[in-house]
Amino acid sequence: MNFKFYMFGGPKIFDLYHGNAEELAYFQQFDDESNKENTQLTIHRRTNGQVMYLYLKHNFLTSTNRRNAFWGMAIAFNNEYIADVNTLCFLFDEVYNKILQERVLFEEISGNPTVQAKFLVPLFSDAEFEVKRIEDVVRKNIEKNFTKDILQIDTSFQEGRANVVRRMSYPESQSDSNSEIISALRAYRWVSLSPDYKTGDSDDLSVEKIKELKDNPKYIKDRVLEAFKQIAMSRENITINVDEIIAKYGGAINITLTEIEPYLSIHPDLENTMKEYRTLKSYINDLDKAWREKQGVPKPPILDTTVRDPNDPYQGGSKTLPPPPPYERNNWKGKIIGVGGVIILFAIVGLSVRFCSSKDTETPTQEPTSGTTSSPTQTVVMSRDVIKQKLQVMVEEALQLCKEGEYAESANAWKEYGAYQQQHDSIKGDAYSSWGVLVKEMENYANIKENYASHYSSAQNFEKQKKYDEAIKEYKICIDLLIALPDSQMTNNKKVCNEAIARCKKAKASAESTTSSVTIMVKQRNKDVKMDKGYVNVTPGQITVSVKKPLSNGKWECENQHIVIKEQNEEKATLQADGNDFWTCKLYYKVNGQTKETINFKRKELSK
Repeated sequence: MNFKFYMFGGPKIFDLYHGNAEELAYFQQFDDESNKENTQLTIHRRTNGQVMYLYLKHNFLTSTNRRNAFWGMAIAFNNEYIADVNTLCFLFDEVYNKILQERVLFEEISGNPTVQAKFLVPLFSDAEFEVKRIEDVVRKNIEKNFTKDILQIDTSFQEGRANVVRRMSYPESQSDSNSEIISALRAYRWVSLSPDYKTGDSDDLSVEKIKELKDNPKYIKDRVLEAFKQIAMSRENITINVDEIIAKYGGAINITLTEIEPYLSIHPDLENTMKEYRTLKSYINDLDKAWREKQGVPKPPILDTTVRDPNDPYQGGSKTLPPPPPYERNNWKGKIIGVGGVIILFAIVGLSVRFCSSKDTETPTQEPTSGTTSSPTQTVVMSRDVIKQKLQVMVEEALQLCKEGEYAESANAWKEYGAYQQQHDSIKGDAYSSWGVLVKEMENYANIKENYASHYSSAQNFEKQKKYDEAIKEYKICIDLLIALPDSQMTNNKKVCNEAIARCKKAKASAESTTSSVTIMVKQRNKDVKMDKGYVNVTPGQITVSVKKPLSNGKWECENQHIVIKEQNEEKATLQADGNDFWTCKLYYKVNGQTKETINFKRKELSK
């Protein structure tokens, strides 16, 4: 009997005890904040031969009181399975209850039905002894009590549907029959048991499929926008296969929408994902229209030619009908002139392409005017819906640039949005009609960010020169500037500045504490004055004092009003002694209010 033990979850951020980078990615997919079940035992027959038993607890608080955290432990066999699932469920339950009693890893939250427990450590390694003890308990129990229940995966186990999980009732007692669970495991790659499943046996989407559904829109959008970019900017050959993108993703999106629909009652958060796919579908329709117009010959849309492939419709698994023959590339320059307006209009993807200034008409087509090439050309007319969609894309681009801290670029994106909006007077930008204000705001953010960079560089230079007070002052200015910027971009910078201030204060205190005394030199009439029996003999008039190793925040003070400090800095001071009333005086060199050195002045009798 050979198996691996894992512990994973979100004590502060996602953490995994035992495991490599590949396994980290696998376990991290179970960190789903939309999950409402308190307890699950999920069995997964992986394609690599592993059979994974995952005991999951949701609705935890992190060690910093963030909601929707989770905790789990898992055991993994190679091509083997546990026949007595009921007993395994009760073993995991007992281990979990024991952890609650020990109150080392996490503690139970009573009186709150939406929260089960709270983590007491930010990392599992902070309670390593406890984690190893839990592993030992699980391992010894399985090795002792499950010897006859660890069986080989045989041919009775089917390929199974990788994207679907079979949901079943959690066993009420150890004597419950395991036959239904094992039968489900033979037919499905995923089986999940929970006492919170109230509707009996049913199907659900697997966590891998849900993650794929949520991740794919960004990938598809990037591909579609890249196609828009090449259509808008390319004067030579277009390197991307636009026909393939239109056929592959257009058809796959239709399949995806059909796949999601039955599971919305279980995962209402997927409604937002469906909206993303519907938006992508409209983008692909626009891409198809632009592509046909660029070729100069009408071509019927081929969005629904994809035949469903259950393996994977996104990563090359879709089957499509043969695309139409490639268009002829002769007389290319003439066609480019005819569709120039179209190309520019589709540059709304935010990729630095300027728009033409002429307004689109509402008529279906427009005949070529005199002076154009004799090649057959036509101008695309943008419908109101298409224009609104373009405006929406431009808004998303501008907001994304702001989110990423690219404020100057965001300002330019808002300018292009405004220009395009004004170009189409019939379409009003309902959501962002005050785009001019947003341009100024982004430009202001860009100036603040530039100012921040300047002060931060200055602070670093002062710190290198060990001028810690100046460095601290500059770092504080940086923090004040960051307050005016969006938190999402600059929170980490604020943390860096605070750490730098603490570092400077520590270095400054260390430098000052290692200096036990300060050597002061006295000059009068540019000549050194020596100490005589504890006093410095000087004549009335101007006196200069200085220190060999000046300290940050060094200050000079006199106790006699008949000596005036005319000017001073950390290194030296110029004193003026009154000729009539000056007889003795004490001069102090202080740092942060503490005296580092004292000089006693005594009036030297003038020679007769």
